[in-house]
Amino acid sequence: MTTFKSQNYLLKLTTGFGVCMSAFFLTPEPVEANVCSLENPSSINANGCYKTPDRYVVKILEMGLCTSNPLSGTDFDGSSCTATYTNTNGIEIDVAAGAATLSGGTSTRPASATYPHAYVKMANTFGLKGSYQLNSTTYCSNSDATADSTSGCTAQNFTETLTSFSGSCSNPYDADDAKASETLTEGTMAARLTNSSYVTATACDATHLVGALALTNHVVIEDSTKGLEVKFTVSNSGMTIIPTNNTGNIVGQFGGGPFQAVFSLY
Repeated sequence: MTTFKSQNYLLKLTTGFGVCMSAFFLTPEPVEANVCSLENPSSINANGCYKTPDRYVVKILEMGLCTSNPLSGTDFDGSSCTATYTNTNGIEIDVAAGAATLSGGTSTRPASATYPHAYVKMANTFGLKGSYQLNSTTYCSNSDATADSTSGCTAQNFTETLTSFSGSCSNPYDADDAKASETLTEGTMAARLTNSSYVTATACDATHLVGALALTNHVVIEDSTKGLEVKFTVSNSGMTIIPTNNTGNIVGQFGGGPFQAVFSLY
């Protein structure tokens, strides 16, 4: 039986400030999945189920705080934002591996103020790996995200690229393909697939992803504030187990799932 660990990871900048937010990032083939059952793993949802991955790599290029919503228009507008962390080349972190540090970039302390919005810019690729036991068969991820049911299999790394929130690249590609939104515990999240200039994609060729969160609890930076701690979690959510049929009794593919992050001042 698959065992889940409670995985709640701390990401703390060595200097300055950084912030991420509770986030959802849909897979290219979105599913309405439940958490994979520990008690009865053979009865997974026909659409799939979520579990904890062995590897979940994201590339972050910029994070920051804003006084107004940077995704209120068609494209990202950072005129009201302060980039608290930037890295031109991006830094890859494995959310499923444990504690990590954002390094190699530039950290900037935002002015003392109240910030009702936060944002993150990142690559639209996710590095994943995992396995799942179903009906006494262990399925391991292949490098193309398909499932290997060979006895004694070893999970392989695979990369998932998100190019459409609708689940397919429609022709013509429309606004709903490039954007998504959802209400979460930490606030309302909006996400856009973009090009490298953070202009919203108009075709199925996005290279970046921007997420912006309207915070339920505003971030209040005071003169005495030293920094922000960011906790990421992919526990029971970061990987989607996708069955091959409606009965959900054979695993056919692995996919990405949501990760979340919350932050606190110190």
